[in-house]
Amino acid sequence: MARTPEPVTWNGPVRICAHADVGAVRQLLGLVVHRASSVMNPVAAETAQLVIAEVLNNIVEHAYAGRGGPVVLRMRHSAGVMVVSISDCGRELPLQVLTRGDGPDPRLAEGGFGWPIIHHFARRLSYRRVGRWNRLRFCLPLRLPAG
Repeated sequence: MARTPEPVTWNGPVRICAHADVGAVRQLLGLVVHRASSVMNPVAAETAQLVIAEVLNNIVEHAYAGRGGPVVLRMRHSAGVMVVSISDCGRELPLQVLTRGDGPDPRLAEGGFGWPIIHHFARRLSYRRVGRWNRLRFCLPLRLPAG
């Protein structure tokens, strides 16, 4: 007889360290959805997965150019938002991606659709280079309307 899974609960801030590659991105996203679904409504949890997937895939493809390297994902919720911080030691983020645009940036590889998605959903987006670390931080609402 199969056991009924225990309800997921949020047990404070999350800090996950991984090696940035395609397999790790899948695993990190599974953990994000697992944790986020306990404090976010379904639409917000799906949005969090989309935004974090875009950021992590950019790290794998562009910051590390497929070589891989360390990535640290931190999440905590407070005052109606999920605060997300993602750090890596890859190439420095081109600052033009932080300027909000209405559509894809033709200067970026592969059409540049990811950053407009990130800008659309993320709030208080900030980036710093600290030593050899890139640190991207943003907030996502815990509740989003359906549709």
